[in-house]
Amino acid sequence: APGALLAAGLLPCDPRSLAAHMLQPGLLTAVAAPLLVLGQPLILALRVAPASARRRFYRATDRLRALLDPWILLAWFVAIQWLAHWPAVLDAAEARPPLHAGLHLLLLVSAVAFYLPVLGRQPVPRRLGSGRAVAHLAIASVLVDLISVPYLAGGHGDAAASMPAAMSPLALVAAAIGLHGILREEQELRR
Repeated sequence: APGALLAAGLLPCDPRSLAAHMLQPGLLTAVAAPLLVLGQPLILALRVAPASARRRFYRATDRLRALLDPWILLAWFVAIQWLAHWPAVLDAAEARPPLHAGLHLLLLVSAVAFYLPVLGRQPVPRRLGSGRAVAHLAIASVLVDLISVPYLAGGHGDAAASMPAAMSPLALVAAAIGLHGILREEQELRR
């Protein structure tokens, strides 16, 4: 996961290239975030944390149950994507490196939160089955890819194409989850 974060988040980006700028955060959220979730660093940290810290953490997540609902996390993920790729926000971020880094961090956090129930990882209280996870990924993919429409209309075809390209790993994750669900269901039927 650190390698994916490095490759996606710190990838040199030509500040004059809108396409490169659209690709970089896309890779951060579509590649680095699911790899980070699968690596489960939070769970590993909780395993070595004192019992009192674990109890506090799980009480806090229990209090945040409504905010950790998969639909809320999906909405947050899509909203953050749209905010971060809004032309005025992009221009401001390019002019201010701390804002640019903050946007990347916000994109990563929203993507990690989105992937927790989709990939069935803790600490979310509600995990999605494979069919619902595939639906969540499909909905997210369509809504995030719509970001490219205003860029295409504005004559930035390269930027418009780079966003769906960067988010294409969502389809791969959906296919893998769907296949895993089908195989698991087939095994259960055989038993």
